[in-house]
Amino acid sequence: MLGLARGNSAELRAMEVDVIEVDFSEPENLDTVIASHGERIMRSDAVVNAAALLESIPFMNVTPQDILRALTVNFLPGITLMQCLIPAMRARNFGRFVHLSSIGVKFRGGSSSYCYALSKHALEFLPSDYKVWARDNVFVNALRIGVTDTRIHRRDPTKDMKKRIDQIPAGRMATAKEMAQLIYYYGSDDNSFTTGEVIAAAGGE
Repeated sequence: MLGLARGNSAELRAMEVDVIEVDFSEPENLDTVIASHGERIMRSDAVVNAAALLESIPFMNVTPQDILRALTVNFLPGITLMQCLIPAMRARNFGRFVHLSSIGVKFRGGSSSYCYALSKHALEFLPSDYKVWARDNVFVNALRIGVTDTRIHRRDPTKDMKKRIDQIPAGRMATAKEMAQLIYYYGSDDNSFTTGEVIAAAGGE
């Protein structure tokens, strides 16, 4: 398993992931990595695009640079990797792309996450070429990930998670295992007939 990561590379290596470190904040960094490690990257049959930059900025304080930074990290790598890998996937007659979006897109972000939600919304704008790729068993989907019980929610002790959970019809957060299983499904050959879709996994939100 190959992983492109900026942080947490030690954790990934502990899980026996072959890690290539890259900072997505500058588009040319990914181009350099592809040029240097193209053979390793091109062997990938399934890609889970989980790039995420979430900066807390009230909407009235958002600058053009803030928007561009979010798009650069959260949107552009997925586009670049599809352009790079899908021709090779089509030649092998198998490929899966799973772009991780956020249920926050549905609500246009929170009070301070407009840039994040906007960039994830852009990620859901899957190219119409997916219809051509499907003939070669290459599927591309986006998952709107709902509120999940991970440590990110424990970073801010003032965050009222009970109030947030009350908004979820299922009455709870998802577990990390539930999300991992769903991501695995759409990135595997078990997903044999779904492509070009934005799929919400958010407990009914």
